[in-house]
Amino acid sequence: MGDAPGQFRLTVEGLSLRWSSRLGAGRPLLLINGLGGNLEMWDPLRAALVGRRTLAFDAPGTGESATPGTPMSIDHLARLVAKALDQLGIDDIDVLGYSFGGAVAQAVARLDHDRINRLVLVGSTSGWGGLSLDPRAVAELATPARFYRGRNADHIDRRAFGDLGGRSFGHLDRARMARPPSLVGYYWQLMAIVGWSSYAWLNQIQQETLVLVGARDRAAPVRNSEVLAARIPRASLQVVPEAGHLLLMADDVGDPASRIAAFLDAEPTRARRSA
Repeated sequence: MGDAPGQFRLTVEGLSLRWSSRLGAGRPLLLINGLGGNLEMWDPLRAALVGRRTLAFDAPGTGESATPGTPMSIDHLARLVAKALDQLGIDDIDVLGYSFGGAVAQAVARLDHDRINRLVLVGSTSGWGGLSLDPRAVAELATPARFYRGRNADHIDRRAFGDLGGRSFGHLDRARMARPPSLVGYYWQLMAIVGWSSYAWLNQIQQETLVLVGARDRAAPVRNSEVLAARIPRASLQVVPEAGHLLLMADDVGDPASRIAAFLDAEPTRARRSA
């Protein structure tokens, strides 16, 4: 299958990774997806962030990226991102991490602090030490079945993740079915996140940080975001009413997108300083 316009491949540590770039003005925004996610799932958010340059990629074992032969830790994935940005010649970028991608984004911000300007953590967690879980969501995340169920996912993971009400997720369902993760790739990601924790070093994240969460999120309940916002020195917390864990994946993502854009465009509250 050929790459679509705006898509390209980078080989990092011997792995062929599919990337996508959307042209726009200003500092680029890197999007790091959740468990099993592919870059097509970002389409509604990228459209809502009109005029902003965005970059996204399929993590190893997801979408159309190669699956590694062994598991990769969160820190290893962060190093992979940094090496990819080196290849692209990017030395100033904002990063948004969603769900599992929020863990990778935290590690990237800590590892590559001079390159990362602002950080957005959506539906994220610090892992052990500040972890709050809902058993229904954990059961849903433990398997990649939602990538294969098609429209049945409407009434299964919507309830499990807290996304109730009138929001439409048609694009998400189509993107999931079109490019599901490899089974090995999905379970490698689960292994990476199970024992991971940033709780002890969150104070080392020096970027201005927006912590965004849906009020009804069950996969990463609000308490997780409260811990992140309390322990990251320059963080602010925003809770989106009536939204669940899939707040960035709805067909209409206007409210979260507006909050993200306002944060990224705001004047800095104080000068950046190195960790």
